[in-house]
Amino acid sequence: MKNLPPGVAALFAMHEIHDALRRAFERDQRVTNYTKTEKMLIFRLSEPLRMGELAQALHCLPSNVTALVDQLEAKGLVRREPSPADRRAKQLVLTEEGMRVRQNLAETAAEIFSDVTGLRGHEIDELLTLFSRRQKAAAE
Repeated sequence: MKNLPPGVAALFAMHEIHDALRRAFERDQRVTNYTKTEKMLIFRLSEPLRMGELAQALHCLPSNVTALVDQLEAKGLVRREPSPADRRAKQLVLTEEGMRVRQNLAETAAEIFSDVTGLRGHEIDELLTLFSRRQKAAAE
């Protein structure tokens, strides 16, 4: 791996970190009660979202979101409410229990991220600043 251009070395480092994070999440008992997609849906619901918006954000079909929401609704984590903009449409909202689970998952994820990467506080802020450049470029 020596003598690689910095961009290639960074690519390999990101790939290795991604794999290490995935393994850490798979082993951590605090987050194994939920599938990866369930966790992503819970994180996306920081505010009410319509099912179609959620399907788009999760890059999946609306029918997949419906099945996922049914599971999370049965667990008491989300509920369907009429959308204020279109009463025929439903939006998803986290229940109090869902908000508690979201907070616990977020704290655990942050801890795992720091443990795996060795990054803390301002270093993570710097990383987010660098990544936000990419997001802005992609949006343009």
